[in-house]
Parts: sequence; C-alpha cells; structure tokens
Amino acid sequence: MILSDIYIQVNCNFMKYENEKYYGEKKEFAIRYLKNIENSNFAFCHLILADKIIGDINETCYLGTWKNSIETLKTEIENGNFKIDKYNVFKDKTDVEKFDLIWDDRQDYRILQVNIDETIDAYLVSLIEKDGILKFLWKGWREPCPENQIGKLNTVEVETENVIKTIESTLLEI
Repeated sequence: MILSDIYIQVNCNFMKYENEKYYGEKKEFAIRYLKNIENSNFAFCHLILADKIIGDINETCYLGTWKNSIETLKTEIENGNFKIDKYNVFKDKTDVEKFDLIWDDRQDYRILQVNIDETIDAYLVSLIEKDGILKFLWKGWREPCPENQIGKLNTVEVETENVIKTIESTLLEI
C-alpha cells in the first residue's frame, strides 16, 4: 500500500536523527517515530502540534502501550467524545477559560484531556471538536518542557479527518 506523502514524511532537518519518520503535517498535527535500535519493544514516539514536539525528544516509550493509547485516542475521536457542543458551559468561553475548565479537578470534563503515556506527561493536553475541526489546547506543565513554555497556552486547529488519517498511517507502519 502506498500512502500519500502528506501522511508520511522523512525530514532530517526538523530533528537530529536521519532515520526518523513524521506522519502528518508538522505545522498542524503529526507523529514522530524513531525506532530504538537497542530494543525493538521501545521507540521514540511523540506528538507534534503546531511545529512543537510534545515531550522530551530523547525519551523512549514502550511501543505496545503507546500504540494502544494512540489507537484509543483515534477511537475516542471517531466516537465523538471530544465534541464540545454537548457542554453548554463552554459556549462563549475563550480558549483559556475552556482549558481551565477541562483541567479543573472540581469539574467533570476530564474526558477532554489527552493522555497517551509518559512521553507527554510534562504537558497538559486537551482536545475539543466542533464542526469537523479538532482543536488541541496545551500548556507546558513541568520539565522537560522548555521553561519559557511552562504555563503558556498553545492551540492548533486540525481537520478531524486529517488527525484520524495520520494516526491510521502511523499505526499501519510502526
């Protein structure tokens, strides 16, 4: 099966390893994959949102767990779990207010939080969907997030279909 170049990109200029692969569009949503040559059960897998790698570039993950988590994320997107229209509380709120509500322990909007594995645990990542567009909202939370990104809200909007295709392409190949 030949996959479109939009979903599989090898770009040695973005990071420092020559054999790493990028699935998706780095300016919006992509997945970075680099095989761990020392142990095939582990790999370097990271989300890339708006040209920012989410996590420590040198941190490996257990590949089986990571693949399961990203497959679960895909299923949750397909099932409409991130559709924001069903929650009236988000109407007329800014991105900052939405993010704060999602991460407020006293609220019950944890379903809008994105948890993959330890590769993103230095970030608080949320996802909302409206009219076929997914919006990722994230803040750096602690190290290894760069100090100037801790507490700063970032967002990027991506067509839902592109996120699903990116995840599918990644899972087919890794």
